[in-house]
Amino acid sequence: MTRKARQHDTALQPISDTHPLEQDISFLLSDLRDLIRTAKGRAATAVNVELVLLYWHIGNRIGRDILKEERAPYGKRILSTLSKELIAEYGPG
Repeated sequence: MTRKARQHDTALQPISDTHPLEQDISFLLSDLRDLIRTAKGRAATAVNVELVLLYWHIGNRIGRDILKEERAPYGKRILSTLSKELIAEYGPG
């Protein structure tokens, strides 16, 4: 191949400011970020599902075992009493 032909071949190659390894790492980082974001979203959804189920079970137990499927008489402090005890043991929320 002549010198002129070699210069022509290199002129046709794309010029890149970054090394191919840096591009691979960039794509890998992007994929890893997506995986982390997706996993965090699934974890948050799972936690929310469990909290809703927990609150439903608590309400169901109060209604069934304490109130015997009746409405609480006005002025009864059932929820307030339960709330204070549970907050003392587990903290607010």
